[in-house]
Amino acid sequence: MAKANPAGSGRIGRYALVDRLAIGGMAEVFLAREVDGLDRLVVVKRMLPALAEDAEFVSMFLREAQIVARISHPNVVQILERGEADGLPFFAMEYVPGVSLKELVKAARLKSGLLPLGLVVHILAQACAGAHAAHELRLPTGEPVGLVHRDLTPHNLMVDDQAHVKLLDFGIAKDTAVDGATRTGVLRGKISYLSPEQALQLPLDRRTDVFALGVCAYELITLDRPFTMQSEAQTLQRIVDGRFRPLGDLRPDVPLGLADVVHRALSRDHARRWPTAEAFRVALKTEALACGIDDDADSARRALRPILGTMITERNAQLYAAIQRVGPGNATLSLYGVSGSTGLPIDRPPRTPWMAPVLAGAGLAAGVAVSVAGLVSAAGMAAWWTLTGPSGPPLAMTFAPVHSADTVLAEHAPIVRYLEARLDRPIVADVAGSYADAVSALGSGEAALAVLPGKAVEHALAEVPGVEVLAWKVVDGSAESQGLLLVASDSRAASLDDLRGETVCLTDPDSVTGWELPMRYAREQGIDLTRELTVHASGNHEKALTDLLAGTCAVAATYSGNLMTANERGIPVSRLKILVPTGTTPNDAIVAGPAADVALRDAVREALASFEPARDAGVARVGAVERITGFRLPRTDGGVAPGN
Repeated sequence: MAKANPAGSGRIGRYALVDRLAIGGMAEVFLAREVDGLDRLVVVKRMLPALAEDAEFVSMFLREAQIVARISHPNVVQILERGEADGLPFFAMEYVPGVSLKELVKAARLKSGLLPLGLVVHILAQACAGAHAAHELRLPTGEPVGLVHRDLTPHNLMVDDQAHVKLLDFGIAKDTAVDGATRTGVLRGKISYLSPEQALQLPLDRRTDVFALGVCAYELITLDRPFTMQSEAQTLQRIVDGRFRPLGDLRPDVPLGLADVVHRALSRDHARRWPTAEAFRVALKTEALACGIDDDADSARRALRPILGTMITERNAQLYAAIQRVGPGNATLSLYGVSGSTGLPIDRPPRTPWMAPVLAGAGLAAGVAVSVAGLVSAAGMAAWWTLTGPSGPPLAMTFAPVHSADTVLAEHAPIVRYLEARLDRPIVADVAGSYADAVSALGSGEAALAVLPGKAVEHALAEVPGVEVLAWKVVDGSAESQGLLLVASDSRAASLDDLRGETVCLTDPDSVTGWELPMRYAREQGIDLTRELTVHASGNHEKALTDLLAGTCAVAATYSGNLMTANERGIPVSRLKILVPTGTTPNDAIVAGPAADVALRDAVREALASFEPARDAGVARVGAVERITGFRLPRTDGGVAPGN
């Protein structure tokens, strides 16, 4: 492959870049205009330059395009082209001018109303049709591919103003005909939509997607999720137990027959579910007909309009206004915001002449980003309020090295930019060499603010006068993380007892999930890790996984979020499996040190308490790895809750 040109030229092949929408662990996504052909809007996904020299990553990147390009169906997003430009592989896909079902549910909640059942059936039937087309994909030889999407959620289903539905994001789909049965030992997809077999890390087939469609159906009907609890562990337990409230309890107007159709899709035993997505679709349509529910396209369009209002048309108007301002032939105005650079302070997207009038409206970037929300992780989404730089004195902020420095800075960049805007001060961010170094920087006054895991917070409170916890992270709506012990996928170990005499990779003594929880779990099993195993200190959670894969150790400690997002950082999680959960712990804290005065503490606390990712960063969650959905303030009793 030719040497990559990371700067680019404002074009990717025959596509003029209008704006960069997102950047993830493997690729960046652009809104673009086809200038040497039909002059249509497209979405272009291009591999990151740092990965382009690795043949394995190139193959992984192109696999999504290969999968989707084989599926020709009106309810599946279409791939238009696959190619290479400036040494970087890319593929172009159709632009979907609509909203995600997640946004549709949110809009219905804001209007304090339920979605009409006819609209729900119309949407679900199309989602089932798209999924079935993917499931039925065959090789040129006629052999079934055995595709399982594994991430069928409202986030990955788009609906336009004509009530037409498209299925997105085959990034974690599994081609079982090529790769063999889906491996166990790793959780993929969004927790609330996982099937019991995913939660238990058992082999998967298309009925896993049927279950996810059942969860989507339940959510569209009730505006609530059937299994979601306060923590990931509780949610997984409810999924495995198959416990949820019947639809009729939450929405009495749902006909019993329709409720039975959805309940069957949610069966804990996959053998009792609808055998195919097509069978689920037919059952929904048949029951709607029997109950006199109008689910035709005209009725669906009429039902959709008052719920979405002018949301889609306003976004489209803003989009086309932006394109007109860019003008034909001027394809150099894409915003290059976060790039994973460790340069300090955090890079900001430059202001361009056409941004101000567009951004005076409802927010073009946030609207357009919704259309590609399922195509990449949203880490690094440009912060559209950053029109001018902050003018106050610089503020130093340090981070504990939970992951590599590049990952930590890139993941937190939208939060840093948000704080800069709220405080009107540039933030100089760095990643400490160790957890203890982060505490020392806070105590010496080198940093006024720090992001620390719980054990480091405890040390800071005990050792540094004037330290105060300002807020705790909320991750995917949960205030807790699940500690895990992992082994290689081919390991024969069934318990920690089988690994006596081996090496265990821990992270840092100040880490709860990476050190304290595995130590505690081992003691409860009658095992002293420091005597009966050899402890290797990996330093951070990312390194613990790579050390395990390199054979440095036979078992490694980490937390659920790190495992579930490892693929996006090039760590092949298919080669790992969960040995045992070690316990739960609250997430990291944002802490003020003695260099932060009362006014600064109050301002940061207020900013974090009011932070909303969609409004303030243009994404549903911040970071492909961190997945921050908000912050919570400390308990009024002053108690300290530990984190990762």
